[in-house]
Amino acid sequence: MNSIKPERETIDYSPCRYEGSRTLFRGPKPELNRPYISFYGGTETYGKFIPTPYPTIVGKTLGMPCVNLGVANAGPDFYLNEPAITHLGNKALATVIQIPSLQNITNQFFSVHPRRNDRFIQASPLLKSLLQHTDLSEVHFTGHLMRLLQTLPAAQLATVVDDLRQTWLERMTKLITSINGPAILLWFAKEDCPSSPTQDDPFAVTRGMIALLRPLVRNVVFAASHPAPALKGICTTTHGMVFSPLDASIAEKHISLLGHEMAAAALVPCLTKIMPASRVSALQETDA
Repeated sequence: MNSIKPERETIDYSPCRYEGSRTLFRGPKPELNRPYISFYGGTETYGKFIPTPYPTIVGKTLGMPCVNLGVANAGPDFYLNEPAITHLGNKALATVIQIPSLQNITNQFFSVHPRRNDRFIQASPLLKSLLQHTDLSEVHFTGHLMRLLQTLPAAQLATVVDDLRQTWLERMTKLITSINGPAILLWFAKEDCPSSPTQDDPFAVTRGMIALLRPLVRNVVFAASHPAPALKGICTTTHGMVFSPLDASIAEKHISLLGHEMAAAALVPCLTKIMPASRVSALQETDA
Protein backbone atom coordinates (compact mmCIF):
# COMPACT_ATOMS: atom_id res chain seq x y z
CA MET A 1 0.00 0.00 0.00
CA ASN A 2 1.31 3.46 -0.89
CA SER A 3 2.24 5.80 1.92
CA ILE A 4 -0.61 8.25 2.51
CA LYS A 5 0.14 11.57 4.18
CA PRO A 6 -2.94 13.66 5.01
CA GLU A 7 -2.59 17.42 5.36
CA ARG A 8 -3.48 17.16 9.04
CA GLU A 9 -4.51 14.40 11.38
CA THR A 10 -7.59 15.69 13.18
CA ILE A 11 -10.99 17.16 12.35
CA ASP A 12 -13.05 19.33 14.65
CA TYR A 13 -16.40 17.58 14.36
CA SER A 14 -17.93 20.24 16.68
CA PRO A 15 -20.11 17.66 18.47
CA CYS A 16 -23.50 18.93 19.57
CA ARG A 17 -26.72 17.67 21.12
CA TYR A 18 -30.33 18.40 20.33
CA GLU A 19 -32.93 18.82 23.03
CA GLY A 20 -34.34 15.52 24.26
CA SER A 21 -31.51 13.35 22.92
CA ARG A 22 -28.35 12.05 24.60
CA THR A 23 -26.67 11.37 21.28
CA LEU A 24 -23.81 13.56 20.07
CA PHE A 25 -24.15 14.66 16.45
CA ARG A 26 -21.77 16.40 14.11
CA GLY A 27 -21.87 20.18 14.31
CA PRO A 28 -21.69 23.06 14.18
CA LYS A 29 -25.28 23.17 15.36
CA PRO A 30 -27.29 25.01 12.70
CA GLU A 31 -30.07 27.52 13.10
CA LEU A 32 -33.43 25.84 13.46
CA ASN A 33 -35.59 28.96 13.43
CA ARG A 34 -35.81 29.03 9.63
CA PRO A 35 -36.42 26.36 6.96
CA TYR A 36 -33.84 23.60 7.01
CA ILE A 37 -33.10 20.20 5.52
CA SER A 38 -32.43 17.20 7.77
CA PHE A 39 -30.15 14.28 6.97
CA TYR A 40 -30.53 10.79 8.44
CA GLY A 41 -27.80 8.24 7.91
CA GLY A 42 -24.80 6.31 9.12
CA THR A 43 -21.05 6.81 9.08
CA GLU A 44 -21.08 8.31 5.58
CA THR A 45 -23.64 10.97 6.51
CA TYR A 46 -21.71 11.83 9.67
CA GLY A 47 -18.65 12.19 7.48
CA LYS A 48 -15.91 10.31 9.30
CA PHE A 49 -12.50 11.57 8.06
CA ILE A 50 -14.24 14.12 5.80
CA PRO A 51 -13.74 17.86 6.56
CA THR A 52 -16.85 18.80 4.55
CA PRO A 53 -19.39 15.95 4.28
CA TYR A 54 -22.17 15.96 1.72
CA PRO A 55 -24.85 17.52 4.03
CA THR A 56 -22.55 20.50 4.55
CA ILE A 57 -21.83 20.77 0.83
CA VAL A 58 -25.56 20.72 0.09
CA GLY A 59 -26.15 23.45 2.69
CA LYS A 60 -23.47 25.69 1.25
CA THR A 61 -24.72 25.16 -2.29
CA LEU A 62 -28.35 25.90 -1.44
CA GLY A 63 -27.62 28.58 1.16
CA MET A 64 -29.89 26.75 3.58
CA PRO A 65 -29.29 25.23 7.04
CA CYS A 66 -28.71 21.48 6.88
CA VAL A 67 -29.00 19.42 10.06
CA ASN A 68 -26.60 16.50 10.01
CA LEU A 69 -28.26 13.79 12.08
CA GLY A 70 -25.95 11.05 10.88
CA VAL A 71 -24.61 8.58 13.45
CA ALA A 72 -21.94 5.96 12.85
CA ASN A 73 -23.54 2.66 11.75
CA ALA A 74 -27.06 3.91 12.39
CA GLY A 75 -29.94 1.89 11.03
CA PRO A 76 -33.67 2.70 11.06
CA ASP A 77 -33.89 1.44 14.65
CA PHE A 78 -31.80 4.37 15.86
CA TYR A 79 -34.25 6.97 14.51
CA LEU A 80 -37.34 5.03 15.53
CA ASN A 81 -35.95 4.94 19.09
CA GLU A 82 -35.10 8.68 19.15
CA PRO A 83 -38.40 10.63 19.11
CA ALA A 84 -36.60 13.92 19.78
CA ILE A 85 -34.59 13.45 16.59
CA THR A 86 -37.51 12.36 14.43
CA HIS A 87 -39.29 15.48 15.72
CA LEU A 88 -36.51 17.53 14.11
CA GLY A 89 -37.01 15.60 10.90
CA ASN A 90 -40.75 16.26 10.99
CA LYS A 91 -40.13 20.00 11.14
CA ALA A 92 -37.70 19.96 8.22
CA LEU A 93 -38.49 21.22 4.75
CA ALA A 94 -37.25 17.85 3.49
CA THR A 95 -35.36 14.86 4.85
CA VAL A 96 -32.61 12.94 3.09
CA ILE A 97 -32.29 9.33 4.29
CA GLN A 98 -29.10 7.44 3.51
CA ILE A 99 -29.94 3.82 2.73
CA PRO A 100 -28.66 1.76 5.70
CA SER A 101 -27.28 -1.75 5.64
CA LEU A 102 -29.36 -4.83 6.46
CA GLN A 103 -27.37 -5.99 9.45
CA ASN A 104 -27.92 -3.23 12.02
CA ILE A 105 -31.54 -3.95 12.95
CA THR A 106 -33.23 -6.00 15.65
CA ASN A 107 -34.99 -9.01 14.13
CA GLN A 108 -36.22 -12.47 15.04
CA PHE A 109 -32.66 -13.84 15.08
CA PHE A 110 -30.82 -11.19 17.12
CA SER A 111 -31.18 -7.82 18.78
CA VAL A 112 -28.98 -4.73 18.47
CA HIS A 113 -28.35 -1.78 20.76
CA PRO A 114 -31.20 0.75 20.31
CA ARG A 115 -28.79 3.67 19.72
CA ARG A 116 -25.55 1.99 18.65
CA ASN A 117 -27.08 -0.24 16.04
CA ASP A 118 -23.88 -2.07 15.11
CA ARG A 119 -23.63 -3.52 18.63
CA PHE A 120 -24.85 -7.11 18.89
CA ILE A 121 -26.80 -7.49 22.13
CA GLN A 122 -28.49 -10.87 22.22
CA ALA A 123 -29.16 -13.96 20.11
CA SER A 124 -32.63 -15.44 19.97
CA PRO A 125 -33.18 -19.17 20.57
CA LEU A 126 -33.65 -19.47 16.80
CA LEU A 127 -30.19 -18.08 16.09
CA LYS A 128 -28.63 -20.18 18.84
CA SER A 129 -30.07 -23.28 17.22
CA LEU A 130 -28.48 -22.31 13.88
CA LEU A 131 -25.10 -21.52 15.42
CA GLN A 132 -25.21 -24.11 18.16
CA HIS A 133 -21.50 -24.87 17.91
CA THR A 134 -20.46 -21.21 18.08
CA ASP A 135 -19.64 -19.29 21.25
CA LEU A 136 -21.76 -16.18 20.70
CA SER A 137 -20.50 -14.61 23.93
CA GLU A 138 -17.45 -13.54 21.92
CA VAL A 139 -19.57 -11.68 19.35
CA HIS A 140 -19.95 -7.97 20.06
CA PHE A 141 -20.64 -6.40 16.66
CA THR A 142 -23.06 -7.23 13.86
CA GLY A 143 -20.24 -7.32 11.29
CA HIS A 144 -18.67 -10.25 13.14
CA LEU A 145 -22.05 -11.97 13.32
CA MET A 146 -22.62 -11.56 9.57
CA ARG A 147 -19.33 -13.33 8.87
CA LEU A 148 -20.39 -16.21 11.11
CA LEU A 149 -23.77 -16.45 9.40
CA GLN A 150 -22.11 -16.82 6.01
CA THR A 151 -20.70 -20.15 7.20
CA LEU A 152 -24.23 -21.59 7.42
CA PRO A 153 -25.57 -24.00 4.80
CA ALA A 154 -27.16 -22.13 1.89
CA ALA A 155 -30.77 -22.89 2.88
CA GLN A 156 -30.29 -21.70 6.46
CA LEU A 157 -28.46 -18.57 5.34
CA ALA A 158 -31.28 -17.82 2.91
CA THR A 159 -33.79 -18.00 5.77
CA VAL A 160 -31.83 -15.43 7.77
CA VAL A 161 -31.33 -13.14 4.77
CA ASP A 162 -35.03 -13.26 3.85
CA ASP A 163 -36.01 -12.31 7.41
CA LEU A 164 -33.51 -9.46 7.51
CA ARG A 165 -34.82 -8.11 4.21
CA GLN A 166 -38.42 -8.23 5.34
CA THR A 167 -37.63 -6.65 8.70
CA TRP A 168 -35.52 -3.97 7.00
CA LEU A 169 -38.35 -3.10 4.63
CA GLU A 170 -40.84 -2.90 7.49
CA ARG A 171 -38.60 -0.61 9.55
CA MET A 172 -37.71 1.60 6.60
CA THR A 173 -41.38 1.90 5.69
CA LYS A 174 -42.21 2.86 9.26
CA LEU A 175 -39.40 5.43 9.33
CA ILE A 176 -40.28 7.03 6.00
CA THR A 177 -44.00 7.23 6.76
CA SER A 178 -43.26 8.80 10.15
CA ILE A 179 -41.74 11.83 8.42
CA ASN A 180 -44.17 14.67 7.75
CA GLY A 181 -42.32 16.32 4.88
CA PRO A 182 -40.97 14.88 1.63
CA ALA A 183 -38.20 12.30 1.92
CA ILE A 184 -35.39 11.51 -0.47
CA LEU A 185 -33.46 8.25 -0.34
CA LEU A 186 -29.72 8.40 -0.94
CA TRP A 187 -28.08 5.11 -1.91
CA PHE A 188 -24.31 4.86 -1.83
CA ALA A 189 -23.73 1.84 -4.04
CA LYS A 190 -20.98 0.43 -6.21
CA GLU A 191 -20.62 2.13 -9.56
CA ASP A 192 -22.33 -0.78 -11.35
CA CYS A 193 -25.24 -0.71 -8.84
CA PRO A 194 -25.74 -4.50 -8.77
CA SER A 195 -29.34 -5.66 -8.85
CA SER A 196 -28.70 -8.62 -6.56
CA PRO A 197 -26.35 -9.46 -3.68
CA THR A 198 -23.00 -10.96 -4.55
CA GLN A 199 -21.76 -14.23 -3.15
CA ASP A 200 -19.31 -12.24 -1.04
CA ASP A 201 -22.07 -10.08 0.42
CA PRO A 202 -25.46 -11.80 0.61
CA PHE A 203 -26.64 -9.05 2.96
CA ALA A 204 -26.41 -6.26 0.37
CA VAL A 205 -29.40 -4.00 -0.23
CA THR A 206 -30.81 -4.59 -3.72
CA ARG A 207 -32.53 -2.49 -6.35
CA GLY A 208 -35.65 -4.58 -5.82
CA MET A 209 -35.80 -3.56 -2.17
CA ILE A 210 -35.33 0.09 -3.08
CA ALA A 211 -38.10 -0.21 -5.68
CA LEU A 212 -40.55 -1.27 -2.95
CA LEU A 213 -39.78 1.94 -1.04
CA ARG A 214 -39.89 4.17 -4.11
CA PRO A 215 -43.65 5.01 -3.89
CA LEU A 216 -43.15 6.35 -0.34
CA VAL A 217 -40.51 8.97 -1.16
CA ARG A 218 -40.10 12.01 -3.39
CA ASN A 219 -37.01 10.65 -5.11
CA VAL A 220 -34.22 8.06 -4.97
CA VAL A 221 -30.70 9.33 -5.61
CA PHE A 222 -27.83 6.99 -6.46
CA ALA A 223 -24.23 7.92 -5.68
CA ALA A 224 -21.11 5.87 -6.35
CA SER A 225 -19.61 4.72 -3.07
CA HIS A 226 -16.12 4.68 -4.58
CA PRO A 227 -16.06 6.84 -7.72
CA ALA A 228 -12.91 6.59 -9.80
CA PRO A 229 -10.42 9.22 -8.59
CA ALA A 230 -9.32 9.72 -12.19
CA LEU A 231 -12.60 11.56 -12.76
CA LYS A 232 -10.92 14.63 -11.28
CA GLY A 233 -7.32 13.70 -11.84
CA ILE A 234 -7.01 12.64 -8.19
CA CYS A 235 -4.29 10.14 -7.37
CA THR A 236 -5.79 8.39 -4.33
CA THR A 237 -9.24 7.58 -2.97
CA THR A 238 -8.28 9.29 0.30
CA HIS A 239 -7.47 12.63 -1.34
CA GLY A 240 -8.83 15.43 0.88
CA MET A 241 -9.56 13.14 3.82
CA VAL A 242 -8.13 13.75 7.29
CA PHE A 243 -6.87 10.87 9.41
CA SER A 244 -3.94 9.69 11.46
CA PRO A 245 -1.42 7.23 9.97
CA LEU A 246 -2.91 4.52 12.17
CA ASP A 247 -6.30 5.04 10.52
CA ALA A 248 -5.03 4.94 6.93
CA SER A 249 -6.33 1.43 6.17
CA ILE A 250 -9.72 2.32 7.67
CA ALA A 251 -9.97 5.61 5.78
CA GLU A 252 -9.44 3.84 2.46
CA LYS A 253 -12.68 1.90 3.03
CA HIS A 254 -14.78 5.02 3.66
CA ILE A 255 -16.60 7.13 1.10
CA SER A 256 -14.07 9.53 -0.38
CA LEU A 257 -14.33 13.32 -0.51
CA LEU A 258 -15.06 12.95 -4.23
CA GLY A 259 -17.90 10.57 -3.34
CA HIS A 260 -19.35 13.19 -0.98
CA GLU A 261 -19.07 15.89 -3.63
CA MET A 262 -20.84 13.73 -6.20
CA ALA A 263 -23.59 12.79 -3.74
CA ALA A 264 -24.19 16.46 -2.97
CA ALA A 265 -24.28 17.32 -6.68
CA ALA A 266 -26.90 14.60 -7.24
CA LEU A 267 -29.04 15.75 -4.30
CA VAL A 268 -29.11 19.48 -5.02
CA PRO A 269 -31.43 19.35 -8.07
CA CYS A 270 -33.94 17.18 -6.16
CA LEU A 271 -33.88 19.46 -3.12
CA THR A 272 -34.13 22.61 -5.25
CA LYS A 273 -37.53 21.41 -6.51
CA ILE A 274 -38.73 21.19 -2.90
CA MET A 275 -37.44 24.57 -1.76
CA PRO A 276 -39.80 27.59 -1.52
CA ALA A 277 -39.93 29.62 -4.74
CA SER A 278 -38.36 32.61 -2.99
CA ARG A 279 -35.30 30.55 -2.04
CA VAL A 280 -34.95 29.16 -5.56
CA SER A 281 -35.09 32.69 -7.02
CA ALA A 282 -32.41 33.87 -4.60
CA LEU A 283 -30.25 30.87 -5.50
CA GLN A 284 -30.61 31.56 -9.22
CA GLU A 285 -29.64 35.21 -8.71
CA THR A 286 -26.54 34.12 -6.79
CA ASP A 287 -25.54 31.72 -9.57
CA ALA A 288 -26.01 34.44 -12.16
